[in-house]
Amino acid sequence: MILQFYFEIEKVYLNPKLKIVEVSKTIYTTDNIVRESIKNYLNLNFNDFVNEYRVNHSVKLMNSGHLNNYDISSLAKKSGFNSPQTFYRSFVKVHSISPSKYYKSNIVSN
Repeated sequence: MILQFYFEIEKVYLNPKLKIVEVSKTIYTTDNIVRESIKNYLNLNFNDFVNEYRVNHSVKLMNSGHLNNYDISSLAKKSGFNSPQTFYRSFVKVHSISPSKYYKSNIVSN
C-alpha cells in the first residue's frame, strides 16, 4: 500500500500533530480513501495506524539505547506522541505489555 511506503520513507508519524487531511493531500487522494484503505487492508483506524508506527519507532529507540539516558516520557515524545498516557495505551495495544516491562524483558535482558 502506497500509504505504508509513504509512512516508512517520510516518517510523518513522528509529527505529533499529524492529521489525515495532511496525509491524504500529500499522497493525492481523499481522507475517505485513506481511512477506507487502512480499515480494509489492516483493520485499523487512522489513529491506530499512526500510533502503531510510533510504537514501532519507540522500540527502535529502545534498542538503540535511548532509555539509557532518557525516561519513558522522552521516548514517547521522540516517537511522535503528544502525551505519555497515549503512548502507554498505544504500546499496550500493540505489544500487550507496558513499555517499561517490554524494555526490561526484551531489551535489558538481551
